[in-house]
Formats: sequence, C-alpha cells, structure tokens
Amino acid sequence: MLTIINSAYAMNRLSLALDDVRRLAARETATAAVRKMMDAVVGWQERAHERRRLIDMEDRMLADIGLSRTDAQAEFNKPFWRI
Repeated sequence: MLTIINSAYAMNRLSLALDDVRRLAARETATAAVRKMMDAVVGWQERAHERRRLIDMEDRMLADIGLSRTDAQAEFNKPFWRI
C-alpha cells in the first residue's frame, strides 16, 4: 500500500514539474516573440533613416557608391518594411 501512495505522490510531483516547465516555455516563447517584434521595429527605423540619408547625398557621393539619383529615389520611395 505504501508503494502505491509513494507512486501516486511521485506522479503528482512529476505532473507539477511538467506544468512548471510548460509555463516557463510559454513565457520564454512570449518573450522571444516580443523581442523579435522589437528587433523588427528597430530594423524598420534604421532602414527608414538610411533611406533618408541616401536621398540627401550629393550626386558625386552617390556615384562613389555606384548609385544614380534615380536609384536613390527608387530606394527612398520603398516602404520602410520592404528590403
């Protein structure tokens, strides 16, 4: 009888431990999702900033990096989320 009680106790403890692991995994997944969204927003901001800097460059500077004014304008006109 004691073995059955110990087994039931052990199963209950294992079940509680698994619940803890599931909660932790869900929290880490949510944290990872928020981090991924924040990284995307930062990337969008950086991309928009770089495109504004590109359009402000002189034609000579654009030529130095192999771009024309038309290329710069086309890049500037892209939405911030598009690479």
